Amino acid sequence: RVSQIRKAEEMLSERLGRDPSDEEVADEIKMPAARVSHLKSVAARPTSLETPVGDTEGSTFGDLVRDERATDPYERLQSKTLVSDVNLVLDRLEPREADIIRLRFGLDGLDPLTLEEVGKRIGVTRERVRQLQELAIRKLRKEMTSMECPRTAAEIQQEKIKAALGVNRFLVGL
Repeated sequence: RVSQIRKAEEMLSERLGRDPSDEEVADEIKMPAARVSHLKSVAARPTSLETPVGDTEGSTFGDLVRDERATDPYERLQSKTLVSDVNLVLDRLEPREADIIRLRFGLDGLDPLTLEEVGKRIGVTRERVRQLQELAIRKLRKEMTSMECPRTAAEIQQEKIKAALGVNRFLVGL
């Protein structure tokens, strides 16, 4: 049936000088138009992503189709670099302070926890968690200030990316 539809389409296309409608094909082969439409939809041939598109040389169908679920390799690299940088700075804190910062701001890829939730995890009150968090943030600010030196354009760009991601908000003040 599908080959019959394709033959009729080719013949009508030559005769009419344009692509025929499903109704015209249906009239030609004595079949209901709905059936022609259905058979055409289920028999659609897959298109290779390497199929050339347009007049420009080198453009392919794959260039136009984007997987929305796929992450950009540059974004992945920036994210890994950012996590690495944050961990380097946190390594300068006492282990308990670093854990509090990671838990409070969700730096291990988890959701940020409340003062009370962190307190339960490490066995102290929420007020003590707040005090330790403030102490850790002061240490981080001091550490970051002492580490600062003239920055390259790439470092400034990376800092802008970090700021856009909102990860370094605890370093510049709450």
